[in-house]
Amino acid sequence: MKIVEQDMESFYLALQTVAERDWKQENGVLAENANISGGYFSEILSEKKIPSQKAAERIAVACGYDYKGFIQFGENLIKQQKKITSSEHDPIRQTEIEVKKRKKTVMMDDDVKMILQRYDKMIESLEQDKKDLRADLERERHDHKDVMAVSRQDYIELKAENKELREENKQLLEQQRAMKKKLPQSNQSPKKSQETKAVNQ
Repeated sequence: MKIVEQDMESFYLALQTVAERDWKQENGVLAENANISGGYFSEILSEKKIPSQKAAERIAVACGYDYKGFIQFGENLIKQQKKITSSEHDPIRQTEIEVKKRKKTVMMDDDVKMILQRYDKMIESLEQDKKDLRADLERERHDHKDVMAVSRQDYIELKAENKELREENKQLLEQQRAMKKKLPQSNQSPKKSQETKAVNQ
């Protein structure tokens, strides 16, 4: 016994929705759970064959419903489709939809503008940071050059002072040597005079 004609549309729509939403590429598993062949299930799914009442009940159970709940689910889907279709042909409803779309577009445009402005500010801030870093680097280079110049000047001055000290030290040593040469002569002269006196006596 096949399902009644008034349930066919609801049954097919419910089955197609559940198969697409919950099972996708696993229709073979769904057919196996309903205890029917895969080929037979594919023909039912594509509305090429009308299932028997028992097969339809097994399919409903495999999809997670009892038969009445499955048909009710399909009827609700049909009502939703009719509601959408009627709203599409309703000029007032269509106008409302267009207005909402435009408002949404305007809001999106405003959001995009705000985001772009934020990015512009971030880029300006980064550019300023880059300039500040370059300025700091230039100052450090100049300071380093000044330090090197001062250090070199100090080195030259110290070298000159060292040379002068060496010259002074050399002169002092020469003076000391000269004085040492003179000291023995002055010490020997009295002795010679005493010896001369003794010989004369």
